[in-house]
Amino acid sequence: MQTHFYYRFSLLLALLASLSFRASAQVTTAAAESAITVYLTNTGQVTVSTTQLNRGSSTTTSCGPVTLSLLKDGMPAGTVSVVGNEYYNGNINTLDGPTVTAPANTIFVSVDFASYGTPFINGSTYTINSNCHAANSKSYVESKLLGRSSYSFADTDVFEVFGDPCGGTKKRLAIKASYASSQVTFTTAGQHTATLIATDACGNISSATPTTVNVVDVRCGSGEKYNICHNGRQLCVDAAALAGHLGHGDTYGACPSSRATATTPVAVETVPNPAPNGYFRVHVLANTDGPVQISLIDMQGTSVAQLFEGNLKAGEEREFSVNNPTLREGLYLVRVQSSQKASSTRIEIRK
Repeated sequence: MQTHFYYRFSLLLALLASLSFRASAQVTTAAAESAITVYLTNTGQVTVSTTQLNRGSSTTTSCGPVTLSLLKDGMPAGTVSVVGNEYYNGNINTLDGPTVTAPANTIFVSVDFASYGTPFINGSTYTINSNCHAANSKSYVESKLLGRSSYSFADTDVFEVFGDPCGGTKKRLAIKASYASSQVTFTTAGQHTATLIATDACGNISSATPTTVNVVDVRCGSGEKYNICHNGRQLCVDAAALAGHLGHGDTYGACPSSRATATTPVAVETVPNPAPNGYFRVHVLANTDGPVQISLIDMQGTSVAQLFEGNLKAGEEREFSVNNPTLREGLYLVRVQSSQKASSTRIEIRK
C-alpha cells in the first residue's frame, strides 16, 4: 500500500515538473498599438478588432499560432462559474465534470478561481477552504482552459492530478473563468482602453500594454452624415462624400479655433506622391514642443502602420521611410496627432 502511494506521488511530482518546465520554456508575446482614434457611426457605435491593434503578437512555443482577443476598458466580455463532483467509477476517483464553455466566438483568457477540494460555494461566489484545497488547482485548470472556448474536466484522474488534499472527504472542482472576444464595441465618445491578449493552445498567455482608444462622435444632421473640417470651415457631409473629402486633406470633426492653430504643430510632407509600389518618405517639422503620434491609415480609418510616437521639440525635423510593397493601390492618409490637434495628409499608392 505504501509503495503504491509513493509511486502515485512520484507521478504527480513528475507531472508538476513537466508543467513548470513547459510554462518557463515557452514564450507568447502580445504587442499592440499604443493609441488609435475611431469614430462613432450613424448607429451610435464603433467596433474595434484585434486586427486594428495587433503589432506582431507572436509565440515561440510549439502549441500552434496565437489566438488574439480584447478586454474592453480592462473588463472581459463575461464569466462562467461551474462545479464538478468527485465520484468513484469502479477503477479510480474521478469527476463528473465540469464542462466549461464560453459563448460563441469567444475564448477563455483568465481563470479567476479554481479549487479542487471542498471550496465554500454561495451562488456564483467561490472561496477556497484552506483545510481542503489542492495547491495546483489553478495552474492545472489554466493549462487546459486558456485560449480555448470549451474544455471538459470529466473523467480526470483526480488523485494523479491533484493528490488528496483531505483524505476520506468527497471533493469537487469549482471553476470561475473569464472570456473575451476578438472585437469590442464602444457606444460612448471619450477615452477608452482595449487590451490585446495573446494565448496559445498550451495555455500560455500574454497581455499587451492597454491601447488608448479615443472614440470621437462626429455625427451631424439626420441620416448618415458626419462633421468634417474643410479649408478651415466645418461641413456636415453625407457618408457617400466622406472618402472624397478625407482624400484631399479634410479631417474628421470640428475645425479648431484659429487662435489655437495659428501655428500648425507639425508640418508634414510626403515624397514622392504618388508613391510607387508602397515606397515613400514622410518628412515632419515640429513647430511646437509636445507629444506626437504619426500613423498611416487607410480610407476606412484602419491603422496600417505607426511611423512615430514620442516627443518632438519646436524646430526638430524627422524623416521616416515607408517601404511596403504589399500596400494596395489607392489613397491613404498620413495622420498626425499632437496634443493640440489632429491633421491628415493624403498619399496615393500606385502599382
